[in-house]
Amino acid sequence: MNIENNNKLQFRARNPEIRKADKIMRQAMNLYPTISSTRALNYSVIKKDKNNIEKISNWALKLFNLRASKYKLKPIENLKQTIIDLENTKNGNCLEMAQIMQAAFLANGYKDVKIGKLKIKEQLIHPDNSKMSSIHLVDHVLLIVNAGKNARLNNPKSFNKHAMIVDPWLGFVDYVNKGLTNYDGIFMEGLRNENTLWGSLKQRFLFKRYDKLRPTNKTCEKFQKSNPEFITK
Repeated sequence: MNIENNNKLQFRARNPEIRKADKIMRQAMNLYPTISSTRALNYSVIKKDKNNIEKISNWALKLFNLRASKYKLKPIENLKQTIIDLENTKNGNCLEMAQIMQAAFLANGYKDVKIGKLKIKEQLIHPDNSKMSSIHLVDHVLLIVNAGKNARLNNPKSFNKHAMIVDPWLGFVDYVNKGLTNYDGIFMEGLRNENTLWGSLKQRFLFKRYDKLRPTNKTCEKFQKSNPEFITK
């Protein structure tokens, strides 16, 4: 099954802060590549071969079982086990990718790293404006770096001006406000047809209970020792 790899996407940023974060992201994904069922759907591999439907379903089921097996682990143990699982199975989705990023940034000395769920409400409106489709709600998980101590987690506008989205699933690093535009319309691809137009789009961050980790300098030191492969030079 031919799916575009995360590390083949071109890097265009010139800002040194973004460039450094992008290097951390790409090095981590080179070390721990994933096969993502939702990325497969996003790249329309099913249209190329209908047999891929069964493969994708199997990936998703196995990943569900992996997540369930870690449900009761403490946050740092969950994170460490995810690294092991990803190395062994190559089966991960946006959550696992965000967790790998969290470990990678911790190893590089970043303490303010939060796994966030981006909820996107998107609507389709018929050309004659007579009907509006039901709301299509998408959950997508990513990493927020440098959100700031005063950040209100459901309001990206309250984040520190240096807050960055690190999203290996989509393959980019950027400051939050600019980075949010990368999601415009992307999750609606499967619902688009010639009888509809793009409607309103709203985004907001939520932070899930699986991100209970509260990193300190000691946390960073632990990952520097346990996972030196993440450290960039």
